[in-house]
Amino acid sequence: MLDDIFYIVYEDLLIDFDTQNSIVRFLFRNTGMAKVEGIIREIRKFKIRKSKRKPEISLLMVNRNGIETKSLTITKPEH
Repeated sequence: MLDDIFYIVYEDLLIDFDTQNSIVRFLFRNTGMAKVEGIIREIRKFKIRKSKRKPEISLLMVNRNGIETKSLTITKPEH
């Protein structure tokens, strides 16, 4: 398993993606902060999103105790 992935972006800008700890490090000396901040904004678009709730449908059911609901998870059909 890879722990770190390095990208050389400019002559003095190295980006270290620490995949094990989900950390991104920027190592640079002369590259302007405006360029670095622009790259940071673009990388943030790829952050891990929280999982969405699974789609479900609720059914109204009548039984001897009255009306109750039953939730059923909707699954994607296989092709």
